[in-house]
Amino acid sequence: MDLPDIIYKKSPPLAFMSLNRPETRNVFTYPMMESLCKSLEILLTGRVIKMDEALRIGLVDRVVPKEELIKETENYAMEIARWSLASLRMIKRPVYNGLRSHLRGHLDYVSSQLVLLTQTEEHCKAVREFLEK
Repeated sequence: MDLPDIIYKKSPPLAFMSLNRPETRNVFTYPMMESLCKSLEILLTGRVIKMDEALRIGLVDRVVPKEELIKETENYAMEIARWSLASLRMIKRPVYNGLRSHLRGHLDYVSSQLVLLTQTEEHCKAVREFLEK
């Protein structure tokens, strides 16, 4: 299952969200990011969540005014895009795999990926530049 990595929401004057709407996280993905008790409390009651609470409990990553949403998401995308694709994969895959793996296997996987990253051209270039300073 593909989970969103980053979630932005615009903030209308009366900002709220409901987990019972199809465009928000569902009963499978939401509990992964919030405690079981909080998940059940919100999902079972259908309680509407104000944007400040959604931000505080980690349901969304950032809340920005509607007119700034596109600019903010583009800036954030550019911030992420400055990293190599290999590095981004190395970050994302272990995070998601860690949700369903045991610690020992997870640490083995991460260490093997770090070895692979040290062999990339981006890494070699960064080391050369560092040593030249």
